[in-house]
Amino acid sequence: MSDQAFGVYVCKLFKAFNESFNLFTHFRGTSIRK
Repeated sequence: MSDQAFGVYVCKLFKAFNESFNLFTHFRGTSIRK
């Protein structure tokens, strides 16, 4: 795997992780407010 392809893979992985983390904190925040 080339360095560029690895960088793109890490970027996609980080974006997916960030989105799922935002969803998790959003649902946790709404459940706390109830």
